[in-house]
Amino acid sequence: VLKHKTVQRAVMVDIDGDVVELSRRYLPEMHQGSFDDPRARVVIEDGFVYVDNALKAGDKYDVVIMDLTDPYGSDIAKQLYAPEFFQKIRQILKDDGVVVTQAGNSFFFPDAYDMVLNGVRSVFPIVAEYEVWIPSFGYAVNYVLGSLRHDPAALSADEVDNRLKERGIATAFYSGRTHIGLMNLPIHRKRRV
Repeated sequence: VLKHKTVQRAVMVDIDGDVVELSRRYLPEMHQGSFDDPRARVVIEDGFVYVDNALKAGDKYDVVIMDLTDPYGSDIAKQLYAPEFFQKIRQILKDDGVVVTQAGNSFFFPDAYDMVLNGVRSVFPIVAEYEVWIPSFGYAVNYVLGSLRHDPAALSADEVDNRLKERGIATAFYSGRTHIGLMNLPIHRKRRV
């Protein structure tokens, strides 16, 4: 996120301070110094509490990225994927805001994935799904994006490449061609849509 010079502030909320500290200490190749970026703020707090406090304070965000435990892990995890929670996320987003959430693995856990997808669909008029292979997990993870205004599937490969170039962003994975591939669902997902 902090690769983007357009980002003025990034808030990371995590319930487990020990995991954050261990990540800071032992995973420098993954965080690449982002914890030390002056635009970064780390908050150790329950995500439910943080969102409720943001609502009370009238805080607004451009983007909310939810990298959570899998939706099939526990009843507590499932609450983070419920329509009621997505409604709160919508309320803290700016009018042109976007939310993206990790949604587990749609191949092995299609019902749990559909629960997340339907939760986002119940709140946001524009929804996109995509799947990414995560080397450290050894399997693909699905993501669901919800927006009030922006449709990522409408972006062409050239538009994506131009935005990356304009922002001076070098990537190891993402490009215009990759974006087009991400927006095309795997066969097992197309059968369920």
